[in-house]
Amino acid sequence: MRAKAIFILTLCLLLVMPAFSEAANYSLVVNQFLINPDVTPVVEGRNILVPLRAVAEATGAEVVYDESQRAVVINRQGLTVRIWPGKYTGVKNGSKIFLVKPPQIIQNRTFVTREELAKILEVKTFLSVRLGSVVIEG
Repeated sequence: MRAKAIFILTLCLLLVMPAFSEAANYSLVVNQFLINPDVTPVVEGRNILVPLRAVAEATGAEVVYDESQRAVVINRQGLTVRIWPGKYTGVKNGSKIFLVKPPQIIQNRTFVTREELAKILEVKTFLSVRLGSVVIEG
């Protein structure tokens, strides 16, 4: 029985560890350009969180933090977004949006999942495990 438990534990570790080691080193590619933000993507369970400001600015957006409202405000031609770290809702072009996973503050930066990034910035996101990159287009 003990040998079986050790075998199962070893198998689980062998399956899980490569995912963690690869995910910890993802780079960001925005519109075919490698960007080097001061913080890198963060792995949280099955999610890869990306630094919102770095990606938004690489797509041509202006990002400001509204201290009084504790909101991140993103402006780009035809797009205005206001989101709040820790909140499941935001406002995009005057309409309420719902987020499955709220933005988080990590290393004094706002991070969102790839999926939420696509919703917030109207971009396409892909995860290239082969290239070790989060790829953003738009």
